[in-house]
Amino acid sequence: MGLSQVELARKAGITQKALGEFELGKRPITARANEKLRRFFDERQVQFIAAN
Repeated sequence: MGLSQVELARKAGITQKALGEFELGKRPITARANEKLRRFFDERQVQFIAAN
């Protein structure tokens, strides 16, 4: 999508620090942050496909 981590966090309504920590596995994603990210991607019709 061409977004930086900072841009994605801002547009999804979460902090960049939290997003970075989720990505690195430093802390588990919260239900609230998960919902915000899911909503962001759903609105843009992004689909995730399992690797297996």
